[in-house]
Amino acid sequence: LWAVFDRIVPWRRALVLELAEQGANVLLPAGGAGGPALGAYVMTRIGVPAELAARRHAALFLSTSVVGFAAIVVAGLGVATGLLAGDTSLAAALLPAAGGAALLVVIYVYARLPPATEPDGGGLWHTVWRLRRFVHDGVRTTVALLRHGDRLLIVGAVTYYACDVASLGAAFQAFGGGAPPVGVFVLAYTLGHLGALLPTPGGVGGTEGGLIGMFAFYGTPLSVAAAAVLAY
Repeated sequence: LWAVFDRIVPWRRALVLELAEQGANVLLPAGGAGGPALGAYVMTRIGVPAELAARRHAALFLSTSVVGFAAIVVAGLGVATGLLAGDTSLAAALLPAAGGAALLVVIYVYARLPPATEPDGGGLWHTVWRLRRFVHDGVRTTVALLRHGDRLLIVGAVTYYACDVASLGAAFQAFGGGAPPVGVFVLAYTLGHLGALLPTPGGVGGTEGGLIGMFAFYGTPLSVAAAAVLAY
């Protein structure tokens, strides 16, 4: 968060705000976008221009998501080629990798497209245009920040992802192991988190069900997966 806002926000305030956003991610089932939405709202209340707050928080969400897309490409190709251990079918490894690669390409290409022209009049089409402009600005800002090579942003996004994966791995260890090898683990973890997109009350159930289901799909005993995921 500090890096995304070019360090103009005092780091202590950035830390407090980001911890609040992490809490909001648990309560607002929006696939991880609930926290940034809250952060953008809070920033507008303390005087930050609404467009800047929204665009940079969209970039914060996307920059951490890009790491997950990249990880699933690396993990899928690694398992498929045998560079990473994993007892799963070729399709179960390559299809997620292809999907992650396609999303990365779409993000990059979309960022290079010119913004949509504002339609005449108001109504529904103007609302759709505003949404398209918001998404386009967020994607373009994300690509620009990553191409700029801000080490704090890149290291922070990668570390955020890695620590979350490691915490789930620690939960498996706490229940006697049983987790799949690292390549398959990353596949199950990343795909399982898509369950957070389900609009369940308080965010409870979507992420847990997605993770448990994906780990079971990739061969983890259901009882071990359920215990580890719920502890996580």
